Amino acid sequence: MGGRGSGRSYGFGRPTVGRFERQDVRDEAREWPLKPGDEIGFEAWDDQQRVWQWVTLSFTPCHFGGMRPWFDCPGCGRRVAILYRGPRWWLCRTCMGLTYQSSQEGELDRAVRRVRKLRGRLDGSETIFDPWPVKPPRMHQRTYWRLMGALMAATEKVLAYAAAWLGRTLHDGDTPTPAR
Repeated sequence: MGGRGSGRSYGFGRPTVGRFERQDVRDEAREWPLKPGDEIGFEAWDDQQRVWQWVTLSFTPCHFGGMRPWFDCPGCGRRVAILYRGPRWWLCRTCMGLTYQSSQEGELDRAVRRVRKLRGRLDGSETIFDPWPVKPPRMHQRTYWRLMGALMAATEKVLAYAAAWLGRTLHDGDTPTPAR
């Protein structure tokens, strides 16, 4: 952890999976009857011309019966559930050098995401300064107060980060001047 390319990116870090078109083998399995050794064709680009890239499927047994489908990555041969469309070919996340957005977030970003998630569960808006959400209908009282406790703690953390940031940007003794 913490190696080269990790941490906050400010737009210059490693690309994230959300920026690329993806193909999930589970979606294919819902639409088509798949069997071991099948190949699925995807449209790809090679030297400015459209070509078909064929990806082989493999299967592993599930504990309670049935088989789980996987793509065999054309780049490294690993079994993967999702392939991403690169500039030329469909490859796995590792071959494309992609990360998840959440792995590049700092503590403040994580805290804000947690507040938004909790407010969403409580049928409140995702804005931190809105009034506390009321208990949604059909939610148990105990669940509501557990989520409200977590929301209050997460909101306090976000506000503490904001206060620390404001303390760093305003030098000691400086007061902000109102806009005219």
